[in-house]
Amino acid sequence: MARKKSKTKKNYLIKGYGFPVIVDEIELDDPLGDGDWVPRINEVKLGHAVFEALAISPIRFTGTHISFIRKFMNMTQEDFAMALGLLNHGAVSKWERKSSDFAGMKPGTEVLIKAIMRERLGHREFPIADIKAIAAEEEGEVKPIRLHLVA
Repeated sequence: MARKKSKTKKNYLIKGYGFPVIVDEIELDDPLGDGDWVPRINEVKLGHAVFEALAISPIRFTGTHISFIRKFMNMTQEDFAMALGLLNHGAVSKWERKSSDFAGMKPGTEVLIKAIMRERLGHREFPIADIKAIAAEEEGEVKPIRLHLVA
């Protein structure tokens, strides 16, 4: 039986979220010894890390970010709309249909979503500097989520 191989890879791009997620360093395994390397990762831990990175970074949201956030919080579009004080789910649906493009929401709405996310994570503070950074962030190029995962 072939011995299982493993190696470490820096700046590993994970494509499964619909937006770029780069893990600064990850262990890869070649379980069959055929050169097909797969990341050794806890999907639940990774999802939580992506959610937290979206909550604390000043990046503007794309439609896939909004869909990921809503689903991570186990909310329907209607639930998410209600949490944001919207009358119905139409705006949430519109944002999510933007897919990999920016959702097109106002910075104040993004700040509210990030505040809800931070509350879910147990963060007690939302520094004014973070709020200003979100409001100042331009809808330029979609930036990858960068993660440092601790084993």
